[in-house]
Order: sequence, then structure tokens, then C-alpha cells
Amino acid sequence: MALTRDEIFARRSSLPTEEVEIPELGGAVRIRHLTLAEVEEIKRVQKNATDPIKMYLPIVEKSCINGDGTQLFVGEDIRLVMTLPWAAIEAIVEASMRLSKLVPSENGAPKD
Repeated sequence: MALTRDEIFARRSSLPTEEVEIPELGGAVRIRHLTLAEVEEIKRVQKNATDPIKMYLPIVEKSCINGDGTQLFVGEDIRLVMTLPWAAIEAIVEASMRLSKLVPSENGAPKD
């Protein structure tokens, strides 16, 4: 049975999530799929940045969540994320990009 418009939009608040082990942090971080609006924002940062690493912070900010689905890093936390180990940030970003299908897929789908 096909989903209705209301059923589709009702699922926005329960995007798929995944716990990713981050050994550098000594535990797992829960990440969720990024929305189209968030991907658009990240792509804009990526396009306008002279350094591709600039897109890492918005990916971490948008994809890391608490158990109740709220954003894990808010306010001043965003600046503090920059003090975390690079390997941990890279692992979070790679997992988020994989989960949100922002990397080439096995069927050859392009990254951009």
C-alpha cells in the first residue's frame, strides 16, 4: 500500500538513525539521516569554502543526535566540537555521509 502525503510528512520526525562506534571517544555516537535542506546547506558550505574541511562541522552538528532525536551539539557545543580528535570527527562525518548516501554507491551513483 502506498503511503499518503500525511504519512510521509509524519515520518520527518523519526528519520532513520544508526549508532556508530567512535573508539577515540570511548563509545558510540547516534547519527541520523540528513534532510534535503541540510544536504543543500552542507553542499553550499562545501562550494563556497576554500577548505573542504569546512563542511565537516555542519555535518557533525546536523547528524549527531540524542536518544530522543534532538540535536546532540547545540550553541557553544558547536565550537567545542572543533577541539575533539580529528579521527573521531572524520569517523562521524564518514558514517553520516554513508548513511545519508552522500558518497558514491555500489551501483556507481555519483557523489555530486
